[in-house]
Amino acid sequence: MIFVYFIVHSIYIALLFNRMFIKFEYYFFIYLKFYALI
Repeated sequence: MIFVYFIVHSIYIALLFNRMFIKFEYYFFIYLKFYALI
């Protein structure tokens, strides 16, 4: 039971970090486009 909880928790953390990284990549892309305009 604890092992199953650990797997689910690790998957949840991985998805959370993946979503954060996608958001960071998106903002970085906007920043690069903005920097290219100047």
